[in-house]
Amino acid sequence: MNQYVFQRGSLVTALGLALGLSCVSGAQALSADEIEIHGFFTAGATISDIEHTYLRTTDEDISFDEDSALGLQLIVPIDERIVLQAQLLANSSKEDQPNFELNVDWAFATYTLNDSVDIRAGRIRYPLLMLSDYAEVGYSYPWIRPPQEMYGLIPITSFDGIDALITVPVGGFQLNIQPYGGSKDDELHLHAFHQTTDVELDNIMGARFTLSGEYLTFSLAANTFDLTIGEAHEGGHGEHHTFTPDLGVENIAAGVSLDWNNLLVMTEYFETRYDDADPGDAQFSDSESWYAMVGYRFGKLTPHITFSELKTDNPHGGIAQESLTAGLRYELSPSSALKFEWTNAEPQDGTLGLFDVDSLEGEDDVNVYSIALDLVF
Repeated sequence: MNQYVFQRGSLVTALGLALGLSCVSGAQALSADEIEIHGFFTAGATISDIEHTYLRTTDEDISFDEDSALGLQLIVPIDERIVLQAQLLANSSKEDQPNFELNVDWAFATYTLNDSVDIRAGRIRYPLLMLSDYAEVGYSYPWIRPPQEMYGLIPITSFDGIDALITVPVGGFQLNIQPYGGSKDDELHLHAFHQTTDVELDNIMGARFTLSGEYLTFSLAANTFDLTIGEAHEGGHGEHHTFTPDLGVENIAAGVSLDWNNLLVMTEYFETRYDDADPGDAQFSDSESWYAMVGYRFGKLTPHITFSELKTDNPHGGIAQESLTAGLRYELSPSSALKFEWTNAEPQDGTLGLFDVDSLEGEDDVNVYSIALDLVF
C-alpha cells in the first residue's frame, strides 16, 4: 500500500523550486504564510455484481482505485496583480499511473487586469462542462462520481494555453465569460476497443458562458479542436486498431442547476461531432449525452437520484448506455461527507457501453455499489 505524507515546509519548498519562485526580482523571498495551501481527499471503494470490468477497475472484487484521489492546491501571490496557482493530483485515472503517482494537474499564472478581467496562462482546467473546474473534488457535488455517460467522455482535464475570465453583472445575476485557446498532448482510453492511444489536441478554441444567481446557474459552452490520433497501445481485442489519423472535433454543452431551500436539481446536455471520421471508427462517432439529477436535503442527509443516457450515431457500433443512480450523502462535518451509491448501467444498441471488456458474455447490465469518504481542507 502506498502512503503519502506531505509536510507543509517541504511541499512549499519543492513546488517553489519547480515554479522558479526561490527568488523574486526586486522583492524579498516569499514566506510560508503568504502561500495558501488547500486540499481534498477521497477514499472510495467500488464493487459490482458481475465479473466483467466496468469503467476502468470495477468488477466483482472490491476496488479502491476507481474514485480514490488526493489533491493539493497552492496559491502563491507574486505581487498585487500576479498570482501563481497549481494543483498536484494523485490518483489512478491514467493507464501509466496505477500506483497513485503525484502529478501536476494544472499550473498557471493569473494577471488581474482590473476588477472585471483576469488573464491566465499555463496549464489550465478544460472548461467545458458545469463541473469541469472541480470534477476531482468529490466533496463539491452530491455523487461519488459525476455521470460517466458524460464526464467519462471528456478526453482531457486540462490544456496548455491561455484564457480570460470576464465578469459582468446582469440584473440580479453575474455573467462569467471565459474564452480560451491552446493545445494538449495526452492519452485517450478507447472504451469501444478496450485500448489506450496517444492523442494530440491542437488549435483548441472555445468559450464558456456561466450565468449565476442566488438559486439558479446556467451554463453554455462550445469549442473546436484538431485531433491527431496515434497508434493504439497493446491490449483490447487482441489487435491494434487503425483510426482516421486526423479529425476535426466540435463540442457543445449546456446545463442548468437549481439550489433552492433544500431542493437540488441539475441537468446537462453534451454533444460531440467529428468531421471526416471513418464510419468504421466506433470510438469516434457523433454522440449525445444528457443526465438529470434531483436531490433533497433532510438535515445532514441528502438522498438523490440520477438518470443518464449516452447515444452514438454509428451503424457499426460505438458507445451507447443508460444508467440509473441512487445515492445518499451524509455530512459528517462542514468539510467532510460520507457517500453511498448504487448504479445500474445498461449498454444500448448492441454496444458494450462503458464496459472495459471484449464481450459481456450474455450479461446485459451491471449493478455497481460504491462508498466514499470526501474531505476538503
